[in-house]
This record gives sequence, C-alpha cells and structure tokens, in this order.
Amino acid sequence: MTKISFLKLPRNAYIHIDKICVTGPCRHKPIGKVFYDHNEEVGPVAMGARPRSKQLKTGAEEAFMQSKDIQDDGFAYKFEIHCCPPKVLQKHNVFGHSSILSYIYAVFDHAMRALGIEADPEDREEWRKGCVWLTEVHLTGNFGCHAQHIVPIIDAVDENNAEGKLRALKTCITLGCTGKRRSKYDMLTLYGKKEQLVSEWKRPGLFQKNLIQAVTDSIRGEIKLYSMGLKDRKLQYAANWRDVDVASLFFEIFATYKVVYAIQPLLTEDELATLNKAELRVYRRWLSGEDLKDQFSSRTSAWKYTKSIKEKTGMDISGQRRPEALSKIHLGEIFCPDNLLPIPDWLFGTEHYCPPNQPDLPRRRFAPGIGKVPLDS
Repeated sequence: MTKISFLKLPRNAYIHIDKICVTGPCRHKPIGKVFYDHNEEVGPVAMGARPRSKQLKTGAEEAFMQSKDIQDDGFAYKFEIHCCPPKVLQKHNVFGHSSILSYIYAVFDHAMRALGIEADPEDREEWRKGCVWLTEVHLTGNFGCHAQHIVPIIDAVDENNAEGKLRALKTCITLGCTGKRRSKYDMLTLYGKKEQLVSEWKRPGLFQKNLIQAVTDSIRGEIKLYSMGLKDRKLQYAANWRDVDVASLFFEIFATYKVVYAIQPLLTEDELATLNKAELRVYRRWLSGEDLKDQFSSRTSAWKYTKSIKEKTGMDISGQRRPEALSKIHLGEIFCPDNLLPIPDWLFGTEHYCPPNQPDLPRRRFAPGIGKVPLDS
C-alpha cells in the first residue's frame, strides 16, 4: 500500500478526484440488456449485461453503469460505475475534493436511487469502507498562471517531448502515450480549463460564468491513473486510499514527466563553474543542439551525465528543448503546491459544491441576479 507524507496546500485548495471507474458489491436485478451463451447441459447462461448511461442527478453529467457477475438466480452481484463524481454530484468538475471513499459511496448511493435499486445494507457498508475495486482514477489540480502563458507553456512541453504525446488542440497536450494506445499505467494532460468550459457551456448561466472567470488565469494538470499504475501502487483496492495523501501522490507522478524542465534558464557563470571539463563539454554540445543519444552510444553514460549535471546545477539536459536566456515563465513556481487555486468562498454551501462525506447536506441554490452571493431556497 502506498503511504505518502502529508503535503501542505493553501487553505481550501485540493488536488481533487476527477474521474473514477469502480466496481463494488451490489445484489440487484441486472440493468441493461442481458446477453446469454448456450450451455449444452443447462441451456442459456447469462454472461453479462450491456452498459447503460443515466443521469444520477437532474442536469448533471451521465454516469456509465454496468451489471456484472450475473448468477443462476437471475441477480447480478457486482455493479460498475464509470463517471466524474464532481460532475455527477455538483454539475461541474472545476473544483472538487480529494476523498475518494466519499465520492465512491456518493455515486453508488445516487446510482441506486436513480435506478430504483434497494441495495442491501451489507453492500452499502462495503462501499462505505472502500471494499471496492478501481481500474481508473484521475487526479486534477488548477494552477495559477497568466492566461497569455498557457499556450507558450504547452508549446514548450510539446517541443521538449519528441514522442509519447498527443496534441489535438492548441490549449491541450497529453504525455505518456504508447503508440496508438493509451498507457496502461498513467498519463498526464495539461490544458486550459477556461477554453474547455467555454466550448462545453454554449449558454452559461450565472454560476457557470463565475466558474469560467475563476479559472481564466490558470492551467490545469490531470494525472490519469489506469489499472497497471493503480496495481503497482496497490491502489486498486479503494480502502487503501485511506492512508494516501492525494496531493503528494499527484506531485510524485507529475515529477516523472519533467514538465518543469520544459522551460529552463541558461546556466550562470557560477553554475558553469561547478561542472568538470567532461560535464561542461556535454552541456555545451547539448546546448548547441546535439542530443545526448547522439553524444553517447551507451544509455548508462548519458544517464550518468544527465544526473550529475542536474545535481550540480538543477539543469535537466534529457529533454529536446534548449534553455532561454531570459525566460519570463518559471514552471517550478507554477506547478507547485503553493500555487494551487483554492475553491472560491462563494461556492461553499451552494448546490454546486459537494463537500466530502456530506453528499446529501441541504445546500443553497446559486441565485440569478445575486452575483456571487448564494441565496437560500
């Protein structure tokens, strides 16, 4: 089980859970069309049920659900949900929280109500304890960043990564691609959330306009953890997340993509003086455009010089993009815990923010004409 030390974040700021695919115990009549196989001895045998999509809350995004483990008594004993909990529970995923166990129970509970399923108390207790299995989890954070810097940052990340990337939009890039398929472990997507919201909300209401404004000057980072990545960290079993600091997990994985080294300043004279002759030669050849793979036939040698130069100066020479003399953008200051955007105060207590462990807490509506001040229903 992955145990990580607690990471201090700004007040009301979260690396939040953005999407999950979860399977848990639930005895129920199968939803969706059941398909069968023919057994010569017993006749038709239920093999499974087709997925079904449904809104769990009026006006919210649909969840994809599937009945599994259908047995001879005609009941299914497992239930799978693939959804974005914040969108399902609060109609947007601009902000959320980091309690995956709270989200899991809430979406299972909402699914049962929406489908009219009377779940066994024993099954509900299993959901509450996290006795369910995860095959996908997304971890997301909004980082403060001037709007005009978003595209230059994504351009720099694109330039710094020769392969393993996907960029369908100017304001979005995904790293960790493996050939024509996505990774089975993890991927990272960086994008401008404002642009995504504007494309989704053609006629935004008052609270939507305020959310768009809240993330105008920000860039979003999304770690997508898949089955093998969860398995490697022993995080397929949801109960194991109880001892995990989600923010620390996010930044641990984020660091492996070396995003902060996409934009680097040139080494100073003092920093150059810390390098020996061999290191200095390697750095200058790299600076002139010669990649490490062209300088060394051995990966071990390339790794040795990359490591030693980075330890002495902080410069990473493993990427494709070369340093700038006077960079105005400092990625280490953007993608850091202190720069996470907090949840706006005006969202708390409204129907558009679902706090952990309180999915059914009575909340106020966001009233037209009141600006950012919620009004009691």
